[in-house]
Amino acid sequence: MARFTKKFTPIAGIGDGTITNAKMDVDEGHNIAVIRKTATESVNNSATLQDDDDLVSASLPASTTWIFELVMRIISTTATPDGKFDVVLPAGATWYIGANANLAADETVQQITSASGDAAKSFGVSSLDRLIILKGWVKISTTAGTCQFRWAQTTATVESTSLALDAYMLLRRMV
Repeated sequence: MARFTKKFTPIAGIGDGTITNAKMDVDEGHNIAVIRKTATESVNNSATLQDDDDLVSASLPASTTWIFELVMRIISTTATPDGKFDVVLPAGATWYIGANANLAADETVQQITSASGDAAKSFGVSSLDRLIILKGWVKISTTAGTCQFRWAQTTATVESTSLALDAYMLLRRMV
């Protein structure tokens, strides 16, 4: 039986203590951002879009493109209030996403093309709760800025509609 006898020589600076703060660019937040919802948030009797308390990115650089993913659980007592959302982007930015959810038989998956400031998009919320996944990409034009998720009831109803703890927004830079 042959033995492997070649000695491993580490790359200078890696593992020898001379590089003490080696981090990938991703760790610095330049190419990826994962924003987590830290508490359940509710609206009651309001169809006015509101900024989500947690789901907002740091400033995204101008002239960049980002993979976008938003996973959220919407909870409502009945289907009456339904739900709507939009994503506010820097001036000139656009996004192209598709929505997927655990839908009822009569609901459809939507393909959504939007630009910052466009009308809100509605989605179905059955009684109990609904998992909704939005995926696509965001193109930042020549103006840097944040990506802010907003949401509300589609029909103002005197009952709570909630966006559950641990929803997340993921942005990954396309290079």
